[in-house]
Amino acid sequence: MIEAADHLPHWVTPKTATNRVFLRQGAIHLVPPPRNPAEFAKLPVRPTIEQSLAIVRNPPPRIATIAPDPIQKQIESRLSAFPPKLSQLHISLMTLPLPLAQLVATHPQSVASAVRALQEHSQASAPELNHAISRMKRFGQAPRVSCNVPFTRCLYAQLTFKDLHPSKGWGALPPPRDPARYPAELGMKLTAGFEILCQQAETADRKVAIAGAEGGEDAAILARVGETSAFRAYEEALQRLGFYRDLLPGSQEHRALR
Repeated sequence: MIEAADHLPHWVTPKTATNRVFLRQGAIHLVPPPRNPAEFAKLPVRPTIEQSLAIVRNPPPRIATIAPDPIQKQIESRLSAFPPKLSQLHISLMTLPLPLAQLVATHPQSVASAVRALQEHSQASAPELNHAISRMKRFGQAPRVSCNVPFTRCLYAQLTFKDLHPSKGWGALPPPRDPARYPAELGMKLTAGFEILCQQAETADRKVAIAGAEGGEDAAILARVGETSAFRAYEEALQRLGFYRDLLPGSQEHRALR
């Protein structure tokens, strides 16, 4: 976007561009903010990634997300100076449990979700997530194989610099000077990310099952929706605006508004 700065719409700034700029099918897309009352129902003021992706894939009526030609041409002109086979992908050798090696080979896009889950994790996270990493009950004891895993350079940097100590579920790493050390350490971190994803899914399913047993199908659907990041962001915005007043979360009045 720096290259096309002279052609950008006036509303695009470093502060307003968050979750609004995307590449899709070789073209730049910009998710605009609402410009009039009628567009407030179609375009979020502070969009989440999920909301923006949905708009880019299926724009609302009379809303165009593809950037104007001057922006596209300026960026294409800049990219033409690079060698045609230049890639931003980094291929890393790592040691992974066999099921994950097979998953990554067939669905390489899953790597991004696992790295993001690990990157967002901290010791202050939910106890069940810390236990998932510590035990690694799903993948830790599976046979391990060496494999090449594709990353964007950003994802590779995030995984490399994430501090994570060996857990009981994974076992000890090879000695520091052993050539197998680095592939094993990267594999341990990526496996931890997948363990977090599995635990999050299991927790969400359990909440849905409990809600369904206590409140029926409608409660189960609400519990499922409530686990999405888009809904959580929406609910936090309502809270800031005072929609829930001072009602206690979980109370009958709070659930009625929700």
